Amino acid sequence: MLRSAVFVLAALAWAGAARAQEFERLEGPMLAGLPESPAVRACDSVSVAEMAALPMVFKESRATPLVIKTDQGNLARLLVAPGYRKTPGVEGGPVPTFVLERFETFAMPGARDRLARGRDLTLFGGFEFDLDTGQVVPAGQGGDVRMIVEEGENKVKLAIVGAARMYLFQGPLPGKNDGNRPSSGRLVVPGDFTGRYRLFANGQWTGSLELTVTDGDVAGRFRSDQTGTSYAVTGQTGSPANRIRFTVTLPRTKLEYDGHLFTDGKGAIAGTVTLLERPLAFFALREGGVVNPEGEEADHIIGEAPAHGLVLEGTAGSYRLDGREVDDEALAKALMEAVRDDPARWVLYRVRKTTPYEAVARTIERVRAAGIDVVRIQPMKEGP
Repeated sequence: MLRSAVFVLAALAWAGAARAQEFERLEGPMLAGLPESPAVRACDSVSVAEMAALPMVFKESRATPLVIKTDQGNLARLLVAPGYRKTPGVEGGPVPTFVLERFETFAMPGARDRLARGRDLTLFGGFEFDLDTGQVVPAGQGGDVRMIVEEGENKVKLAIVGAARMYLFQGPLPGKNDGNRPSSGRLVVPGDFTGRYRLFANGQWTGSLELTVTDGDVAGRFRSDQTGTSYAVTGQTGSPANRIRFTVTLPRTKLEYDGHLFTDGKGAIAGTVTLLERPLAFFALREGGVVNPEGEEADHIIGEAPAHGLVLEGTAGSYRLDGREVDDEALAKALMEAVRDDPARWVLYRVRKTTPYEAVARTIERVRAAGIDVVRIQPMKEGP
């Protein structure tokens, strides 16, 4: 009964967390070492066309991942997608934008403590963004990146400002999986706890939990989503073999965790956390862990449909809207009905790399005409 309840809670929590697994691995030593890694290359700017030609890094997102070293020497991880926006009541076509789908900036050295973060921020041409504070700023006020709109084939770019540095990925993340997959079978050994988890405690605390177990001794770090700070973790595995006790040391108190690792799949830890002698509930989900009886990975439990979002593919006369084939007339009708039912609707437009700009612009106009103001563009995944 307890396991069933924990599974339901885990599945609900994963709806907001599973799609971000790989992106969230970019912190600590991995992020700190990226500027010197062959997995990335330094550049001064990246255009929309260049973004479309970059290799896929994360299966969870088709936005372009970037790493920026700020003018203050800190490191930021970003997911950036090109888009267009038309202001209601203003004449003229939509203007290009960049959407910062996610960004988080970490203090150096170490890249463990978070300085700033944000989601779904829109950057317009000529504007600058300060990643150290997480704010749009005027020129000369500490901006790290700027959106540039010029004439020519690669006219829309995201460029660095001043002493900042930009890094583009040339392939998969280094050290993917980290060799920390648990052993097969239902028998639990101490090393099975080693790995990276998303932790949820009493509906109050969430964060990234890294555990390393050597001869039963537990060490690691917990980075709080609420404070952005990284805290030391110490503890012991125990008896029975799937039991673990660990302590997160905060500035003024300690959180004492007592949990059990799932023996089937070894994809989650569930138990209690004690704060000031009060027992509370927690669970932690292993990245890529198996938590359901069919053996599917946790990030496959919840569907991929974004909140309020409609997925559009194709060009004039032949579209797919949320997987359904539609022509121009059916597209317009479906979009207007969607907006009528939910005014917060927006469109994720997936485009083939070979699609002419004019065809993309015409499609965006059709979407705008149906009453949708926000359109994000992503390159369509092609091939196997």
